Amino acid sequence: MAGDNAVGDWVLEVTDSRGGATGGQLMKWDLFLTYSPVVKEAVALTNCEPYTNIVSGANIKYFTYDSPRSSTQVTNTLIGTGDLVLAGDRDGAPDGDVLTDNYYVDQRG
Repeated sequence: MAGDNAVGDWVLEVTDSRGGATGGQLMKWDLFLTYSPVVKEAVALTNCEPYTNIVSGANIKYFTYDSPRSSTQVTNTLIGTGDLVLAGDRDGAPDGDVLTDNYYVDQRG
């Protein structure tokens, strides 16, 4: 399960697959969670406060902002020249993969 998203309900299912086994009792079980360290520095954004910077070449700039998980719409505006890519993930830092990020917008396609 390493790398899986831990958000949501968890269910423990126990099956005794020994031949002829009936009944039984689970005496003990453990679940150990290891959280990944935050390794990416990010600029915290606030409502209606623009952030201006230069990102060039293959460099990446990370930003965070707090919004309720119940939000149904958030607007991000990215302005600049060149091939601009905006990627986002509600559960952590985006990895730039169009298949796994919650959204991935590439200005040039």
